[in-house]
Amino acid sequence: MRDIFILPWLFVRICWDQGIHKALQMTFDKITHRAFRVKVKFPHTPPSNAAAYLHLLKIRPLISIVMPVHNSRWLGEAVASVLRQSYAHWELILVDDATTDAATLKALEAATADGRVKLIRSNANNFHSDSSADERGGGVPSPENIPDGDAVPSRRGSGLRRGVMGISAATNVGINAITGDYVAFMDHDDLLHPDALALLVRTLNDGQEADVFYSDENRIDESGYIIGVTRKCPISLDLLLSCNAVGHLCVVKRDALRRLGPLKSEYDGAQDHDLVLRAWEQGMTFRHLPYLLYGWRMHPASMSDGTRKGRVAAGDFPRAYLSGKALIRAYLDRHGIRAEVTDDGFPWYRVRYALPGRPDEVAIIVPFKDKIARLKVLLASMQKTAYPHYRLFLVNNRSARPETIAYLEEVRKDPRVTILDFDEPFNYSRLHNEVVKNIPNEILLFLNNDMEIIQPDWMEAMLEHIYRENVAAVGCKLIIDGRTIQHAGMAFKPSVLFCALNLTDPDQFYTRVQRDVSGVTAACMMIRKSVFERVGGFDAVHFSIGFSDSDLCLKLIRDGHKIIYTPFAVLVHHESQSRLLQEEAYEMVTLFRRYGGTTPMDDVHYPTQFLDEPSLEEKLYFAQKRRGRK
Repeated sequence: MRDIFILPWLFVRICWDQGIHKALQMTFDKITHRAFRVKVKFPHTPPSNAAAYLHLLKIRPLISIVMPVHNSRWLGEAVASVLRQSYAHWELILVDDATTDAATLKALEAATADGRVKLIRSNANNFHSDSSADERGGGVPSPENIPDGDAVPSRRGSGLRRGVMGISAATNVGINAITGDYVAFMDHDDLLHPDALALLVRTLNDGQEADVFYSDENRIDESGYIIGVTRKCPISLDLLLSCNAVGHLCVVKRDALRRLGPLKSEYDGAQDHDLVLRAWEQGMTFRHLPYLLYGWRMHPASMSDGTRKGRVAAGDFPRAYLSGKALIRAYLDRHGIRAEVTDDGFPWYRVRYALPGRPDEVAIIVPFKDKIARLKVLLASMQKTAYPHYRLFLVNNRSARPETIAYLEEVRKDPRVTILDFDEPFNYSRLHNEVVKNIPNEILLFLNNDMEIIQPDWMEAMLEHIYRENVAAVGCKLIIDGRTIQHAGMAFKPSVLFCALNLTDPDQFYTRVQRDVSGVTAACMMIRKSVFERVGGFDAVHFSIGFSDSDLCLKLIRDGHKIIYTPFAVLVHHESQSRLLQEEAYEMVTLFRRYGGTTPMDDVHYPTQFLDEPSLEEKLYFAQKRRGRK
């Protein structure tokens, strides 16, 4: 919907770049694509040619799929998606936790027609197995050791909602029965892509071993139609403390699972989150499979339905969410980290780190040239800031208007404000480098003059991270038009055209949780002076105005530091500066060549992509992203 509202601006932009004919064509295509979007069922890809290569693979491990079951109307579809796997060397462990539904019982019986399916039944914790296999894995309780107890509700995504065991205990029973080298976890109402296991095994044959593998996933409705996509990235500790960044499909090496021990019933509903956090804690390796291999079914009867809505009555949080808070709290306690887990980010988690007893004064550096109306908005909004220890350094870059001079005389009376003059042609990088040299503060905050403060605790939300070990810089969320995300961290892509992007998608958790990022915009960036100077500050020659923050962030990461994005510091960015396309082209090419390097994929016999005439789609995309630049 946001794209529809932005169309008038894009229409003018495309008219200017390519003419009114192309603009009309773009608008028509955009609207008709939205209006006549076709519903697609999972999986949406055609059958692969797996038969052409699977028999040639040298490594062909047995993969055990563990699926707890209790009264599931979608069990038949879930089992069928396993039976359709192009890679056939698997076993499916069905753990029936006291099912009473006749259709589910019938589906369980039908599943055992395939010899690779093992069924373990429970009746008030009296287990028996319909499989003759008796090899047991280590580190998990056997069925007779599962205590009796009431039904334990859990996250829908984990399968069980009732039953005598609970999701963790039932899954442990399934793990106890595996014979495979790898264990895949699957819910009884979800679907696997036909090539899910094949792509995992191909990855293993490529030498890309790991303790934990995880894939991207589709969200599907009750009828199996795709209603959403979750694309994932390599995980980090901050991301795992904000959400279960692994999710589905999750495959764990059997030896690693033995070292981790059983799933913990006290975290039922978030037991898989606890498992992967413990794996990270123990230094295990993770590998992301960037393919949509899992269909995660969303339906009103699920216990995660409340978490997906993102809003609950005061204190009425789902069991899964509370379990997640508890396991994160336990991690913080184990490591002696002074922090609390708050509900600010529901349905995800916020770890709020404690500030030191004697926090530093923050030096806020704001460059400007005339345009006093912007500066007035910023300075007036600064009064909302709750954190008292800061000083504003307003850097006057050749302002000439009489009203500016008069206003500055008034501003000088504020004891928190220092006005510095920079009498050179505007060079964003050099200006900041020179100012930083003359500021004694260790904590710096680069801030554009066209910002507006809207929250009292925005500065504390950034400060809590800058004091953490190995964190060099912290960025915030910027919004425009009152609601549209302009910036939520940077991503870097291996092409000149798209080498540095502002993340703006509000539909994924990446913009809503605090996490490690590759970069943050200097329109509002907190950084340590000592680290800034050690990496050489901004590059005033190659990035005089644009992409200076991108270059700085990549230097910080190359120097071994972390950059944190927090969505809990939100500022309004009222205007973006227009840039000359040729100048921006130089900076983009320089950034790409400096960090992308020369690779076999960089064809020396073909023009660089950016220097080619971009397609209509590329120009549209580039216009959108340029709007988000500082």
